[in-house]
Amino acid sequence: MDLPPRDRPSAQGMDVTTVRAVVSDLRRRLLPSRFEKAQQPDPHSLQLGFRTLTGMVWLELSWQADLPRLVLIPPPRRQGGAARWRNRSSTVCDNWLSCRSSSRASSGW
Repeated sequence: MDLPPRDRPSAQGMDVTTVRAVVSDLRRRLLPSRFEKAQQPDPHSLQLGFRTLTGMVWLELSWQADLPRLVLIPPPRRQGGAARWRNRSSTVCDNWLSCRSSSRASSGW
């Protein structure tokens, strides 16, 4: 999505001191946590969900040329449908484990 220059968000440049401050803040908010969800809302960014002791924390990582960023975001809307897999016999499955086990059963493993 290309916005006209007047509608683009303004961003502050990040020097080493700013990056260190962001990393320190993220370390405090994210540790301990585990990676749980990811989605790609556009070709230049990822939204990553981490489960912490107090709930979900979402980060957006963008490598857009004119506005690269790593920021905390509110929980985003879910993008796309559920992930689907195919086993060796080309059967579509809703989860990887059932696909794997049906593949083993049909292949005689």
